Amino acid sequence: MDANNLALNWRRSLLDLLDEWIFAALDRHARCQGWEIRRPAPFIRVYRNPAVGRCRACAGEGFDDRGLCRACLGSGRGRP
Repeated sequence: MDANNLALNWRRSLLDLLDEWIFAALDRHARCQGWEIRRPAPFIRVYRNPAVGRCRACAGEGFDDRGLCRACLGSGRGRP
């Protein structure tokens, strides 16, 4: 392993630890509530309460190809 790879791996490890530390309390709370947690990228979390139904048009994201989802008005939740 050369010095560049070693430095890159060290930075990634440090960023992963920082990411976990920053979100530790929020993730713990979400798990206690039974929520789903997604990590689409470093320093980004998506929390979802499975008790609230997802909008079928945008799959719960709140936006689609055209922008803000018109079916749920950007909430990501399906209408009753």
